[in-house]
Amino acid sequence: MFGKIGFYLRPCLSLVFSRAGRLLKSAATTAVSTVETRYGGATGEDKREMAFAVIEETLKSVGVRVADQLISLAIEIAVLRLKQRND
Repeated sequence: MFGKIGFYLRPCLSLVFSRAGRLLKSAATTAVSTVETRYGGATGEDKREMAFAVIEETLKSVGVRVADQLISLAIEIAVLRLKQRND
């Protein structure tokens, strides 16, 4: 359906609609918001690392493992959504 790009998109889309995807989205939204509130003055990279660690631990605590790249993508999406809400 999507050609060559579908090879890369299919796993991402499957994850988004799965239980793990919903947990990832929730964990990323919460982590990004919490880190921004508590450490707003930190550098972007420091905040990303803190959010990453929180998300990874949250998912691990419920037995969910996702690729690091998907956690990073979820962080970027959560940051964009937070910025949109604040504008």
